[in-house]
Amino acid sequence: MQYKSLEERVIRMEYYLSLMRDMVIDPEAYALWDYIMSEELNEEQANRMISLLRKHHAQLQLGEAELNKSVESALYLDLKHLLDSFGKPANEKAAYSVIIRASKLPIFPHYAVLLQNSKKEG
Repeated sequence: MQYKSLEERVIRMEYYLSLMRDMVIDPEAYALWDYIMSEELNEEQANRMISLLRKHHAQLQLGEAELNKSVESALYLDLKHLLDSFGKPANEKAAYSVIIRASKLPIFPHYAVLLQNSKKEG
C-alpha cells in the first residue's frame, strides 16, 4: 500500500509504536497487533477490524453450539468483506488468521473456545 504523504507515514508509524508497547509486554497475547502492522493497516482500518471482532464476540454464548455456529459463519463472512475492502486477501484462511490472533487477546476469550469447538467438529 502506498501512502500519499510523509504525514500519513508518520501517523501510521506513531500508531504502530503504540501497538508495540503492548507487544513488548506480551507478544503472544498481542499477535493481532503484529498482524495489523505486517498487513500495513492504518489506525482506522484496525479500529474497524476490532469493532467487528467485538460485535461478534459479544454474540457468542458459552455452551450454545448452534448459536455459535451462526455467529462464526457471520464472523467469517464479515471479516472476508472487511479484508476485501482493505485490499487484502479475503478468504477463509485470511479470516482464520485474524480470528486465531484475536483469540489470544484478553478481550476476546470466547474466540479461543470457538476455535477449539470448530477444530473438534472439523
